[in-house]
Amino acid sequence: MVENNKREEKGQHSISKNKNMLNVYSVLMDCLGAFPAFVICENMEDGSDFICHRLSNGNNLFYIENAADDKIISIMSDEQKVQKCNTYPALPFENYTFSNDEISKWLRCACCLAKIFDVECPQILFAHIEGSLASGDEGIMFIQDSLGDFDTFVVMTHEFRHIWQHKHHPEWFEGYIQPEEDYSGYLFNKSEIDAEAFARRFAGIIFNYPIDNEYELYYDDDPELASAYERAAMNMSLVEFLKKKKEVKAIRKLLLE
Repeated sequence: MVENNKREEKGQHSISKNKNMLNVYSVLMDCLGAFPAFVICENMEDGSDFICHRLSNGNNLFYIENAADDKIISIMSDEQKVQKCNTYPALPFENYTFSNDEISKWLRCACCLAKIFDVECPQILFAHIEGSLASGDEGIMFIQDSLGDFDTFVVMTHEFRHIWQHKHHPEWFEGYIQPEEDYSGYLFNKSEIDAEAFARRFAGIIFNYPIDNEYELYYDDDPELASAYERAAMNMSLVEFLKKKKEVKAIRKLLLE
């Protein structure tokens, strides 16, 4: 391992888009249990296959050049035994606070959600950001690292629901209002109402939310928005998704035990 206190690379690597991570995450979790976050990239600025950014909390964030799943798995497995790649200080936004156990917990949840929705699992990136950002076209999901388990699960489920929407209802994105255009209009997009309503109702089931507190489950500062969430949730069926009993049980075990 070569430790570089000065930044000799910019850290602005091109993240691989539409990389299905289900197999990679699943195999690594079976082999290693817990491991640091990593990002698959198309181009590495220093020409290497992989590098490490050292976070302020002492954890690592790896950048790995896109390759076959087996090679990525081998690189991550070998690095956890003996770290050999060049190491640089992390950039501010990279300093997520999750431990390796927490990273692995949420990657397990992501794999379960991918199977429940029957969609590909995007790259899950944890960072110091507000809210979440996902693109069904690019297959990358960013998750804020400072939320509680319930809210993190709602955010992740919301984004997986968007991936499901792109697969089954692409027409819902016609005339989509972007938040920078009209934030209120953005919140009332059909795809946003559906994703948030589904995520909250599903989270309520996972976390055994008391039925008499459903008002709180769909609460929003905007009563009209809260009402839209509740109406959408009550008019949708979760039966198809709850049939994936193995995955539902695994999520409950991860988040409740």
